[in-house]
Amino acid sequence: MLRSKSGFMTMVKTKNPDIITTQCLIHREALASKILPAPLKDTLETVICIVNHIKGGALNTRLFHRLCQDMDAAHQNFLFYTSVRWLSKGNVLSCVFELFDGLQIFLAAEGKKTEQLLNDIQGPFKCSLAYLADVFEDLNGLNQQLQGPDTTIIIHTNAIKAYLDKLALWKRKVERGNVVSFSASERGHQRRTTC
Repeated sequence: MLRSKSGFMTMVKTKNPDIITTQCLIHREALASKILPAPLKDTLETVICIVNHIKGGALNTRLFHRLCQDMDAAHQNFLFYTSVRWLSKGNVLSCVFELFDGLQIFLAAEGKKTEQLLNDIQGPFKCSLAYLADVFEDLNGLNQQLQGPDTTIIIHTNAIKAYLDKLALWKRKVERGNVVSFSASERGHQRRTTC
């Protein structure tokens, strides 16, 4: 129905060639978010590997759940990561960040089997994880604004324009050395990226 060579969009363009058409804003943003610099991509792949390791076996899932209960963690388990759902990355990254201490204990207790995973999450990994969790949380917020039964292209355009303006503001703040006040702190949450 929305194809560019035939269908509704083509018929509209024949009547008004100056009209701007767009297909799926959310899909484009999800595709753009897949392109990450190498260090951040490595962090994301490590997180996915860890989650798959824990969720891949019933025993690991139960042991990790029990550890989280004993630590009175906010979450009791990891979410499955799936690249099909656009919210998945942000939710998985946030959950892993919030359960990071329990994760280190769990991987250390498993010993030789998870030695490489434990080594991968040392050093600057937590800062990269915090950064990714914050970025994807913000992108998820934009995606959620672009959904719903009462949204229109005007609402979408305004939301995207506001987000681009916010990105420009953040860039100016970073160039001045101010990396403390970003949107999560403005919403009342404690900012994770303090590394």
